[in-house]
Amino acid sequence: MSRSLIPRTACRSIQSINTIRMRNARFFSSSSRRLLPRFLTPKEEQELYQSITSSFRKQLATTSAKTQDFYSSIIEQSLFAVPKASPVSTSKLQDICGRIDAAVSSNRLVDLKKAQNELDISNAPIKYYNYLIRAFLRLKDINGAEMVLQNLPLGVLPSARTFTLLIQEYLSTDLDRAYEYMTQMQDMSCKLHRSFDYIVILRLHIKRDDPLAADFAWKDMIQHKDTVKPTMQLYTTYLGYLASKKNFEKASQVVQSLISSRRTNDSAQKTLTVVQYKTLLSLTNQLALNEHPQTARKLAELLLSSTLASAPSTAGGLPEGLLPTIVSTVLPSNMYSNIVTGYMDVGKYAQAIEFYKELKARSDVQLEPQLDEIIERARQSLQKASKKQSYHARIDLVNLAPA
Repeated sequence: MSRSLIPRTACRSIQSINTIRMRNARFFSSSSRRLLPRFLTPKEEQELYQSITSSFRKQLATTSAKTQDFYSSIIEQSLFAVPKASPVSTSKLQDICGRIDAAVSSNRLVDLKKAQNELDISNAPIKYYNYLIRAFLRLKDINGAEMVLQNLPLGVLPSARTFTLLIQEYLSTDLDRAYEYMTQMQDMSCKLHRSFDYIVILRLHIKRDDPLAADFAWKDMIQHKDTVKPTMQLYTTYLGYLASKKNFEKASQVVQSLISSRRTNDSAQKTLTVVQYKTLLSLTNQLALNEHPQTARKLAELLLSSTLASAPSTAGGLPEGLLPTIVSTVLPSNMYSNIVTGYMDVGKYAQAIEFYKELKARSDVQLEPQLDEIIERARQSLQKASKKQSYHARIDLVNLAPA
């Protein structure tokens, strides 16, 4: 009994295996019910791939060259659920700007409010609302300017310029309000991109006497220097503040940056306003007498290569006060004496003499009579130093001579 059980079990196993093989044979057979007739050739695989992905590739081709504004628009519409706007008519927006200018000229606030409604209808970008805000501020209507910001259409986000225009207006009246707008600008991650905006923020930090914040703003500007293209007014705003804080080390670094910028930029501002001229002149004297005569000398050369504006200037949109009609272009002679004295104080007699010779060769420089006496002392000091050096050199030779 037990012997016949094993063969019987083995027969059942063999039958099961044969059954599985038959099923597999039917599944992969040449009948019409098989899954695939055969493996695809490379050419057929490529054709199948092209057919499946054709729609996707067509859609990708239409969106691959979209600009940053396109994607920004998508983000804004997603955030604010704004329906797709119709294309903006540039000519229509320019006409609205013309009516804004006419309203400012005729001092008609009512027309400015109408212009705001027209901008809303025209799907205007933020720069046109900034233009409108500037118009309200020119007519001394800061409430109207703030209403423009508060009533921006859904999907139109304020820029850094939107806030800096309002910050500038409050600098002389309400620093707390100005600081609130700066905080809002930072919360919305509005980036500064122009000298005007950095000047306003620097002036806010200066008014609040916050040197750390001013230094941070300056370093941020330097990181984006190629985009910002800092103006002379931006430099003099910060340099004047550093001079008032007696931070001559930092001021010397900023002057080096200014000179380097003018050297590499042919279109750099060569005409100075009176405020800029006075700031740089005062800083030159202070640097000369505080152990930075070389930087003072370079700054004096910058002043000599610049001209002064003889008419009122509001470059950068920031008024600097009324300027006199006639401005003298001759630098004060005591500035040169201070630079030479600064060289003497730090023991750089050769540089003092060299600078004096350069000044004597110029026809547009007036020197103080006592400068000759200072230079004579510099020559004597240089001779003494030379003799002392020569004496020590001879002593060294004697000590090195063989016994």
